Order: sequence, then C-alpha cells, then structure tokens
Amino acid sequence: AVFSYKVEDNATAEEYTNSGVEFTYSIASGLTAYLNVEDYDFKAGTGGETADSGTASKFTIKATF
Repeated sequence: AVFSYKVEDNATAEEYTNSGVEFTYSIASGLTAYLNVEDYDFKAGTGGETADSGTASKFTIKATF
C-alpha cells in the first residue's frame, strides 16, 4: 500500500507531510511480515515548535494462532 497526506494548521502556520509505503509478505501459514517506510516533514510555524524531517521504518512479524 502507498499513502500520502498533508496537514496544515492555519492558526500557527505549521505543516506536516507524510508519505510512505507498506509491504506485506506471508512467510508461512499464520506468519506475516510487514515492512513500513515513511518519509515525513514537519515545518514549524509560529507556535515555537522545532522543525523536523526524516525517514522512519518499521519491521513487524505477526503470528496468528
């Protein structure tokens, strides 16, 4: 799955964008692996927050009994 979204706060001029992709792989019956990679960007507004940007990734294995 591919996703992208943008959130803007008009009161403080903050802006947050995030886009990424998630892969799912069936390892065996009842065992699934998930890989999620996201690229994010936070632009600080007038609220005093700190701007931040980068890439976050997550690997998860789910076992179903």
